[in-house]
Amino acid sequence: MKTKACMMSLALLFALGCGRGEDEPPEEMQEPQDPPVLGERPIMVAGAPADEGENNGMTASDYPRDDPDFGMSNDEDLGDDFCCVTRFAVADPDGMEDEVSVVLTGDAYPLTENPALTYSDGVWSVDVCVPPEYNGSYAYLFSREIEGEVVEELVINAFAPTDGEGAGTENIWLTADDCEGSDITRHALTSAEME
Repeated sequence: MKTKACMMSLALLFALGCGRGEDEPPEEMQEPQDPPVLGERPIMVAGAPADEGENNGMTASDYPRDDPDFGMSNDEDLGDDFCCVTRFAVADPDGMEDEVSVVLTGDAYPLTENPALTYSDGVWSVDVCVPPEYNGSYAYLFSREIEGEVVEELVINAFAPTDGEGAGTENIWLTADDCEGSDITRHALTSAEME
């Protein structure tokens, strides 16, 4: 009898300990709980801290972060080894300065950035840093407002290096190993007298 009572007690304890209460819903019906909000945690510092066993209260945001240096930055002069500062110019086709905008457009970077030209004495021009090994063509995109509509026209500079004939003519960059070999001054010619 003692064995039977002992077995019965164990079965009852097991059922109570392992089972859930009747007022508790099944797991799939319980509401999800948000995890507790943690503040910024201190990070461990390699080596012995100034105060033994302490990290001096420093957190990850207290440590300076150095951005990697890839050898170039947007605000430093890259010099002639990287690019040739080149003046691109074209005479105003109608001499009227009636354009909404004029941009230099090309089929490869950096001329795909479409730098805007400025007008002075009948000539539109812009200075662009172009690598000597640039391999592409370019033209000037003139935008004019005619009777309330903006009309765009591609114009080439006939005095700068060109390739093609007729409607397929385009200005080209003379690929070279350095700026001198690219003959960068030719892109600024706007008349036969300048040659």
